[in-house]
Amino acid sequence: MKITPELAEEVGWHIGDGSMNFYNNKGFYQLRGHIEEDKAHYLLRIKPLFERLYGIKINLREMPSTRVFGFQIWNDNLVKLKKNLGLPLGKKFDIKKSLCFTAP
Repeated sequence: MKITPELAEEVGWHIGDGSMNFYNNKGFYQLRGHIEEDKAHYLLRIKPLFERLYGIKINLREMPSTRVFGFQIWNDNLVKLKKNLGLPLGKKFDIKKSLCFTAP
């Protein structure tokens, strides 16, 4: 996948508010922000950009018990692609400097 400014932006969202892993050999990805403060950004920027980049439809929703807004999706190919970009599975303790993309 070609590194574009939009992909770099989405990777930044992942580093800040996303997580992914494999559970029972199935890829799980989630991106969630504050239920009130981030909702408009998810609706107006994150959803359309994510769908355009990856060709995956996402359903945004409120998760009141944890006070977050965003989405969760089971998708092996997405998790594999993000892992190939250098994003870690599980906790994000070790983000590689190589993820600091430069604009073309």
